Amino acid sequence: MDYRIYYGEISDDRLIKWDNGDDNPFKVLKTSFSIARPRSWMDFIFWARKNLSDKIQIDWGSFAWKCTGNDIMRLASDIQDSIIEGFDEIDPDKVYGVVFIEMS
Repeated sequence: MDYRIYYGEISDDRLIKWDNGDDNPFKVLKTSFSIARPRSWMDFIFWARKNLSDKIQIDWGSFAWKCTGNDIMRLASDIQDSIIEGFDEIDPDKVYGVVFIEMS
């Protein structure tokens, strides 16, 4: 399966209403940074269910969660082969969104 995982600032529309019915997963975040190469998509989904909050389904294969910067930084140690773009700029206390998008 081809998939992408992004994190970043939550879009203004999603800040107003997290589960707003928009089915475009690319519009969940205002800014986005990639999370690449978790061991498998299933590893990431299991990790997200355990560590992130407020899960919503965006479309048939896309999900989003809320989290803090600390949660994203913990991903790097929990799934050690992950490459987190912008890792050094993550604010540990800031609220972020994380989006899993199934591409095919």
